[in-house]
Parts: sequence; structure tokens; C-alpha cells
Amino acid sequence: MLYLSGSANCEVSGDPHYYTFDNQVHHFMGTCTYTLSILCKDEGYLTYFNVEAANEHRGDNTGVSYVKSVNVYVYGYNITLEKNGAVMVDGQTVTLPIHLAPDVDVGISGWNVLVTTGFGLQVWFDGNQRVQVTIPGYYSGKVCGLCGNFNGNPADDFLNPDGVLEPDSYSLGNSWQVDNDTR
Repeated sequence: MLYLSGSANCEVSGDPHYYTFDNQVHHFMGTCTYTLSILCKDEGYLTYFNVEAANEHRGDNTGVSYVKSVNVYVYGYNITLEKNGAVMVDGQTVTLPIHLAPDVDVGISGWNVLVTTGFGLQVWFDGNQRVQVTIPGYYSGKVCGLCGNFNGNPADDFLNPDGVLEPDSYSLGNSWQVDNDTR
């Protein structure tokens, strides 16, 4: 099994700019909910996770969008990181810090709300417009989404859910829109 050593970061920031695990950059201004990173090649030994970001227009400028909230699905929980540091777990507002069994912690780190897991997933949200997802090296080539597949090759980071290379950021972003998004 080939995997990259160390961990990798994906960042979504601004209006929004996406910097994948393999350092590919793309820009997508959609205003729905999109999959950032999800375990898509499970061989039975990796912990399932899914990280989604919901984007919105702000003010009168409909030409750009910003991250409104982040959903982290792990160990059967739905952890929602909202603007201004608000956090919900399974639809209920919680006070930080909080520990969720078996191995999830949600707390404050500097200006960010931080979700950490024992298997190495970390998700930061500044409550305004910046999200960072960090995954360990043994997830290399096992993830997909707008953050790419973390295989060391930035040229294939525009793969859609069917594994087909999309021609541009617009097509890529729309391909990763979450099916149950009601906006």
C-alpha cells in the first residue's frame, strides 16, 4: 500500500479559494453545501469521516461567496461549526470544550473552533470564512472531495464523485454539491 508520510492540509478561505491536500488551487463561488473531504476508498481499517462546508453570499455582492458553516461527520456525530464560534452536535447547541466518545474533542484554539479526533483528523473554522482540514498520511489516496485525493499529484485533484476529471473549478464545485442540501 502506497501512502504519503506525514499529514496534509486543505484550506478554504476568502471568496472562497480552495487549496487542496496536494497544493492545487481552485476558486469556486457556489452558495450551497459541498463536500470538502470524505473517506471514499475504505479498505476496512480507516475511520469514516466527512467534512462539508456551506457557503453564502454576504451583503449585496453576489459575485463571491464565503463559508457560512462546516459540518463534520465522524463516529456517528454531526458536529456543526457555525459563524461566531457557535457549535451544534446532532442539532443541539453545546458549550465548549466538549469531549464526545469515543475519541472526538471540540474546543477553542486561538480564533478557531477546532475538532480533533484520535485518528488524526483535525478541522478548524474561524467562524467567519476560513476552514482548514488536516488528515494523516495513511488516508493518502483514500479521500475525495473539493480538497482532492491526497495522492501527491495535484493534476488529478479535479476528480468528481464518479472519478472523472472535471475541466474547471465551476464544474468541479457543482459536482460535489451535497445531495440533501435544501438551499
